[in-house]
Amino acid sequence: MYERTIVAADDGGRWVFETTGEPFAFEELAYYRKRVKAERFTSALLYKYLQRLGVPINIEPDWSNALLVERL
Repeated sequence: MYERTIVAADDGGRWVFETTGEPFAFEELAYYRKRVKAERFTSALLYKYLQRLGVPINIEPDWSNALLVERL
């Protein structure tokens, strides 16, 4: 159950760029129209979006309390 996905990946030699769902108000949509697909969704842009979503990117996760869920 997602609201928005943005994919930018080098899938074996060719860059793929895809989006689904409605853009959030803070998204910088002009980036998505760049000619070079690798420049459409950079790590700097990802960090900016994560901050706008309230994801704590500057804090190391507490891995000692993490859970691993496996489907067998």
